[in-house]
Amino acid sequence: MGAPDTYMNKLCGNKALKGHVSLTQSVSENLSATAQALNKEFYDLQGDCLDRDRHQDLIADIHSAGANTVLIKDGDVAGGLRAVEGGSRFIIWHWCSSGRGSLRVLL
Repeated sequence: MGAPDTYMNKLCGNKALKGHVSLTQSVSENLSATAQALNKEFYDLQGDCLDRDRHQDLIADIHSAGANTVLIKDGDVAGGLRAVEGGSRFIIWHWCSSGRGSLRVLL
């Protein structure tokens, strides 16, 4: 595909979060902005995260901010789409991950 094999950060959310969240902000800042934009409490927020060792710090940051996580085995593109849709089996407002660079073409 021509894209380098490198990991990158990803952040997805529904259109209500446009202009409120950014990869340049910390996890805590993004969760605060998400809660404020959606008029939710932190404990109402849930993030899909790939169940990978490299995400342990991310998961800890989400939990320490008071939000919840759902660990998924694979399918980070599908996780991003669920966050954009804003509804599925779980209420997914916020999704963050780091993944291989070749996937960025799809996102």
